Amino acid sequence: MLFDETTRFAARDYNRLPYHYQGIGRYEPDQIYARGIDDPRVVADLLGVDGFVFGPRPTSVDAAIYGFVADQKADE
Repeated sequence: MLFDETTRFAARDYNRLPYHYQGIGRYEPDQIYARGIDDPRVVADLLGVDGFVFGPRPTSVDAAIYGFVADQKADE
């Protein structure tokens, strides 16, 4: 085992408070997952039929979205 039980619990407790203040730590795991699924759906709706946020040509907003989506896709 990489970490002993005490270290794992200390790390978990250390991370709980910032997540609580950030907001996501106030939800149950199923609610967190549902919010994570809803976010990409909103982005997909925003892109519309042209495939870009502000029309038929990409902008810096599209590049920012791509950076996020590409990172998420790479994790699968």
